[in-house]
Amino acid sequence: MRNLILSATCGDPASIGPEVCIAALKEFLTKHPSLELRLFGPSRFLEERFSKELKFLKQNTQLNLIDAEPDFSGFQPGRGTPDSARRALLDLRGATQTCLRERIPCLITGPVDKSLCAQVESNFRGQTEFLMRESNSNSVCMLLESSRFKVALVTTHLPLREVPDAIRPERIERAARHLHDYLKALQIEKPLIAVCGLNPHASDHGLIGTEENEIIAPAIKRLQDLGIHCEGPFPADSLFAKAEAYDGILAMYHDQGLIPIKTHGFFDAINISLGLPFLRLSVDHGTAFGLVGKNEASSKSYYLSLEAALRWAERSSPPHS
Repeated sequence: MRNLILSATCGDPASIGPEVCIAALKEFLTKHPSLELRLFGPSRFLEERFSKELKFLKQNTQLNLIDAEPDFSGFQPGRGTPDSARRALLDLRGATQTCLRERIPCLITGPVDKSLCAQVESNFRGQTEFLMRESNSNSVCMLLESSRFKVALVTTHLPLREVPDAIRPERIERAARHLHDYLKALQIEKPLIAVCGLNPHASDHGLIGTEENEIIAPAIKRLQDLGIHCEGPFPADSLFAKAEAYDGILAMYHDQGLIPIKTHGFFDAINISLGLPFLRLSVDHGTAFGLVGKNEASSKSYYLSLEAALRWAERSSPPHS
């Protein structure tokens, strides 16, 4: 293996993030012992909870635990607080700056609690938006990927009542280009993208809303003129049943795209941020404070994120615009 480096965080230290992260790292790095992985997190807290696992990893793999604030402690597993959220954001910021400075191709992130993070940073909406600001990126696109679907979102973490006003042609076109570039990087020569409508039945020829005719269809036409193969707008309730006919799907808003993904395989999916100077991959689940320490949390999504990051790092640098 080439001298590859990946960067990672465990998310909120009081959440299931640390346990799924360490479990996934043990399995992943045992398979890839020459790969250097830089894990940003509270070292003392992690070494107290996972002393056996970390001792094994330090002796047998290239794990490098990086602590931005070694004296910062006081976390109680299973109990999220503004302090635990602040620590998660500290690690996320440190990992981001390291990826930018050292041109590390991928960042894998653990789960955070958005409401707690918003108490620490008032403009926090999600890690996707946080990374966009930290990296000074012009635009970012959220993609959920599973064995069955690759679904990109035009809008991300918005109240549902704000979604229609946020559906603008330029936003649709940016998200579609990000998805197209990602699929091309996966060696799909001519990706075919299906575009969801916004309204029930994709407005049924204008009977139920105007966004399809006035905004979405013209954006699709412009994308086609640019050589991007896309079709639609399609009614979202039936589109996902025939997803195998397409290389990717563009959904208009969060739940429209994520409900099918999580219904068909909750732990079989990963969250990917497109448009950053590096590829960001994450679990598709939340903090689950109530599961901490019960040995019930699955590490599969974190593990799949690690494997996808390695494949990406071996293939090429991530596309961005």
